[in-house]
Amino acid sequence: MAEEQTGGAAAPQSDFSSRREVKREDDGLSKDEHRHTIKIRFGDKDPNVYPVPCTEPQTVLAAIKTRKKYESLKYSDQKIMIEMRWEGKVISIPTHFPCTLLKDEEILFVRKTAKEVEEVNEPQTKEDILSKDKYSVFYIDSEGGQNTETKPFLKSNEFKKLNYLCVYGNKEIPSEENSVRKTLEQDGRFDRNTFSQVSSFTLTDNDQPDTVIQCNDPVEPLQGKYLKITFPWGEGAKKKRESERTRQLEKTFPQGEGAKNKREPDASEKTRRLEELVKRSGFCLKKAEGESGVDPEEIGKDLPEQFPELSKVVESRFPGNSFQEVLNKSKEKFAEIQQSFRDVSTHRTLLERGQSVCQVVIEGEKRSRGTGFVLFDNFIMTNAHLFRGCTKGKRLLDGTKVHVLFNYEKPESNTSKHYVQLSHKSKIKYGLDYAILEIQPEGQHSSQTPSGQTEEPSPTQTEESSIPPGLLEELGKMPEKGGLCIIGHPNGEVKKMDLTCIIEPEKREQAVCEELPKYRDLKIIFSIVDMLKRRSIEKLMMGEGKAVNLGTYKTFMYHGSSGSPVFDTEGRVWGLHSAGYDYKVENSTESVIEFAYPLETIIKDYVNALIQENNQEQLRRIHEVAEKNTVLQEVLESVRGGASITEE
Repeated sequence: MAEEQTGGAAAPQSDFSSRREVKREDDGLSKDEHRHTIKIRFGDKDPNVYPVPCTEPQTVLAAIKTRKKYESLKYSDQKIMIEMRWEGKVISIPTHFPCTLLKDEEILFVRKTAKEVEEVNEPQTKEDILSKDKYSVFYIDSEGGQNTETKPFLKSNEFKKLNYLCVYGNKEIPSEENSVRKTLEQDGRFDRNTFSQVSSFTLTDNDQPDTVIQCNDPVEPLQGKYLKITFPWGEGAKKKRESERTRQLEKTFPQGEGAKNKREPDASEKTRRLEELVKRSGFCLKKAEGESGVDPEEIGKDLPEQFPELSKVVESRFPGNSFQEVLNKSKEKFAEIQQSFRDVSTHRTLLERGQSVCQVVIEGEKRSRGTGFVLFDNFIMTNAHLFRGCTKGKRLLDGTKVHVLFNYEKPESNTSKHYVQLSHKSKIKYGLDYAILEIQPEGQHSSQTPSGQTEEPSPTQTEESSIPPGLLEELGKMPEKGGLCIIGHPNGEVKKMDLTCIIEPEKREQAVCEELPKYRDLKIIFSIVDMLKRRSIEKLMMGEGKAVNLGTYKTFMYHGSSGSPVFDTEGRVWGLHSAGYDYKVENSTESVIEFAYPLETIIKDYVNALIQENNQEQLRRIHEVAEKNTVLQEVLESVRGGASITEE
């Protein structure tokens, strides 16, 4: 295990070129004197590290196959993931990745997948492998940009569990042959079908969002960059979609002169078609084959007048006072929630722990507000998405300031103000949407006097800026059902508390559909359903990908409450309230369902990152907290390397 930690912690830089040891004069890249070692880990259960002496240029897959362990595990070349883990990031590399781009003693994690994740091309010979200076290496964010939900760009959703896909291109071939498009198409991990359908796409630089790279640009200038794919809808694509929608609508409901010559379907046939249309348009939210091809705007305007049977269909789905029945069920459910929180001691516990909740305020070009809470010492936890577009690496963009407010419970509250310090101790992880940030009390925040000298804080200021206790020692497991409590700052307002309950995975679709009956306007209903589908709510309903382990519920805590702690009925914090599926009707914002990431999962990821960085100071502090919490002890025991740190 010590061997693994040493290899994983030796990579603080952000690209392969800068991660080699300077002392190697030949850099280990000469084909005549090619010598370095790759270390392999198979799966997460095998604690062993298998060294692979690399004596000639080859692909990582060829190197891995020299170990008999690979053959004994019966791995398929198309069904393996090869990962590197450094700087708190999990990065996928392809099977054809040149070994010359790896540093000596690099640890690669190899695991088996259920389905094919990579299209393996013709094997490369050692003559095909070039020295590292001949390649441009860059990283594609597994979270795509605009339109990447409707047009997935990855071959497998397995990559969504990682942070980036490492891509390389040959800088020496002509630019038109080593463009971004061709490089991705030939990689094997990207969906070739999607790229063949789009005439153009762009990439944005994660560190400089205003920088846009075109798909036909050469790869050479992309060395070391972290990029996100976006599929723009051009005029041609837009017209094609509109044409397809029109064709589908006319096919379902023939109109015009041509339609008069066709056999007019009887009333039962019309009703059957309408029932199919209603179902296809979203009353059943489960994933269907292909798109419905129906424009909600057109349906809302035209169908009620042309087809009075549609009203009967809707009425049959939601008869009589169905909305009132939904309200009655909601009242019954709320009564159950109140019952679970009725003890005075529980309320007192929640109020005490709610003191650790703060409002997060981001000032600058990107102005936003969210919620956070003290995790331990002077570290707070909040959502990572609050910081999109206002950070570069480990620092805030110029003109951006972030502070947090405690005790903001009344407009005239005597709040305690602290400033966020982005440093090597901070973590911002977009995959699980969490940020752990160091804060500094206002009283300890140095300021400049008019003469330019630094003004030291007074003792009174420091005392007034004390930080509430952290909630890490109150860590609990995500409950399968029952009541929960969210404490946060919705809409940037004073601190609020919402009592609600877990929606079990099998009841999510029912909960979403219960939101629709209160709208009798078909245009509104179809618009809501269309919006939900475009935001891929099916993944949440069916528990796909990251949605498998999310906690779901309904709450009024919308914008501004991102980053709130979620408590169970015993006052243990188990979740990080992150987002929901909201929609606007006239001037109000409503939501069909919200979700939280389990704190247990986040802490496990955080501890893993600290181990990779060999951050002994924070690891020891977490172990101290774990002495008071059995759930945290289980987390540390499940993370490889935790035991060795405890013994120290």
